[in-house]
Amino acid sequence: MIKLVFSRNKKIISLLLISFISCEKVDCKKLTAIYQKGSFNIIVKEMPVSSSRHNFYIKGKTLNSNTDTIYDEENRWLCEYYKEIEIGDTIRKNENEAILSIFKKDSILKLQFDCK
Repeated sequence: MIKLVFSRNKKIISLLLISFISCEKVDCKKLTAIYQKGSFNIIVKEMPVSSSRHNFYIKGKTLNSNTDTIYDEENRWLCEYYKEIEIGDTIRKNENEAILSIFKKDSILKLQFDCK
């Protein structure tokens, strides 16, 4: 009985510590700098079956070299826009920018990272 109560208390304390740590203030400058890194310019050929909330995964062709490519990056910001991307769209992110551009047949979406 004592061992069971201790185990339950240990789990509760662990959950409380995790919740306090995850409530730390976000450093927007650092986060923006992270999302500004990297670039791609891809015509989307295949979307993942299940869209991850953490890992941005797209198969397509790079416009620069016309080669098949897989873009696979842990990036929560980009994952927010899976619902906006369709097969045939061109997605672009330029180095030193935190803007995702989605080129559709009839429009262009420019989605800027906003640290809230």
